[in-house]
Amino acid sequence: MKRMVVILMTAAALLTTSLYSNAAPAVHAEAQLSDPQHDIAKMYRIKHQLQMTQLSTKALLDGKPIEISQPLVREGRVFVSLRTLRLSGAAKSVNWDPVKRTVHIVMNKEVGPPLGEVIFRIGSDQIYTSDGMPMRDPAIAKPFLQEGTAYVPVADLTMLGMYAEMKGQSISWSWSDKFIEMFTTRWETDQEQVTFSMLYQKDMDPPQYLRIEDSTSGSGGSGYVTAKNIALDGRLYYRYQFTVKLRPGVNPLMLAATTTVSGHFEVKRLIADPSTVPIQKLGPDGENLVFTKPTAGYVPLKPNEPLALEGTITQLNPLFDKLTAEVEQYRPDAKGTWQIYKPVQQVELPIVDQRFEGELRFTEKGSYIVTIMSPKYMGPEQLRTPWARLIVEVE
Repeated sequence: MKRMVVILMTAAALLTTSLYSNAAPAVHAEAQLSDPQHDIAKMYRIKHQLQMTQLSTKALLDGKPIEISQPLVREGRVFVSLRTLRLSGAAKSVNWDPVKRTVHIVMNKEVGPPLGEVIFRIGSDQIYTSDGMPMRDPAIAKPFLQEGTAYVPVADLTMLGMYAEMKGQSISWSWSDKFIEMFTTRWETDQEQVTFSMLYQKDMDPPQYLRIEDSTSGSGGSGYVTAKNIALDGRLYYRYQFTVKLRPGVNPLMLAATTTVSGHFEVKRLIADPSTVPIQKLGPDGENLVFTKPTAGYVPLKPNEPLALEGTITQLNPLFDKLTAEVEQYRPDAKGTWQIYKPVQQVELPIVDQRFEGELRFTEKGSYIVTIMSPKYMGPEQLRTPWARLIVEVE
C-alpha cells in the first residue's frame, strides 16, 4: 500500500470551514497514510471599487463614503491625484520626488498587476520601469502638476491592475486582491508521483504548479477540472487536480495563476534504497559522463562525511579542461520567494586523460543539489552548461 505521511497545518490556522458536503474540508492535525484526501489550497479574489464623480471630492470606496481630491479632466482624459491612489489602498506605496518630478508607484502584491512597480514623470508621455528605463509603447496621457498636486491618467493605470470605466460624469475604478490560502504545506511519500487537488474561484484563471529545480530554473504544468460550482464562503469554486512527478528528497512546489500571488508547499519523496536512483543526466552532452563515484543519484551522508566525485568523459575534446561541481542548499525558511536554494559551494574537477575527480564536504544538515557543469567550451562566450545532477541529504 502506498505510504504517505501528511503533515498538516493546525486547525486553528484555518479560517475557512466547509459549508456544503462537496466543499473543501477543514484541515486536520493528524497524519494520513495516503495522498491528501482534501483540497490542499483555495484561490480566490476580493473585489474592490472606488466610485468617483468629476469635479467632486466625495467618493465611495467599497460602498463606504470617503473624501478624495477631485478628479480632473484634460483633453477628454480623466486624471486622479496621488492622494486618491493612496486612499484606494491598492498601492503599497505612492511617492513623489520633487527633484526628478516623478511619481513612483509600488502596488500591493495581492493585486497581481501586469507591472508591480512603475514610475510616471510629469510632462512625459512615457511610463518608466523601476530603474528609470522608459517603456516605449504605449504612449500615455501626460501627468501634470496643479497647485502642487501631481495627477496621473486613470486609464493608464490598467497595467497596475486597476481598471476604469466612465459613464457621463461618473468614474468607476475597479481592482481585486487575489489570494492562495494553503491548507497543507508539507507531506512525505515513497511514491514517484503525487496527486492532489485545490479549489479556485470560478471567474479566475485556472492555476498551475511549478516545481523549483534550483536557484535559476523550474518546471511546471497544469491540471484538470474534476468538479464545478462548489459553494464555499459565498463564492463558487472549481476543483482542480494535479499529478506531479517527484525527484528524490525535497520537492519545493508552488501554486500560481496569471496575475495571482503564489502558494508554496513541499513534498518529500522518501527513498528506501538509494542505490536504485540513477544520476540525472542533463541533455545529450550529459551522456558523456560515466561516474564511478558516486554510483547513485541520491546520496545520504553524515555531516562532514566526504563525497567523492570521480569518473570519465567518453567524448574526446582538447578543450575539456575541467568540470565544476556547484552545490546549492535548500532553504525552507525562504518560502514565499524564488530564492529557496542558496549556492554554498563550488569545486573544480580537473580532467586528466579524460578522467575527472574531486571531493565535496557538507558541514550542515540539510538537503542539497549538486550540479555538474561542463567545461567552458560552448560557443564564442565559452559558456558552461549543466551535464548532470544528484541530490545529497545530510542528516
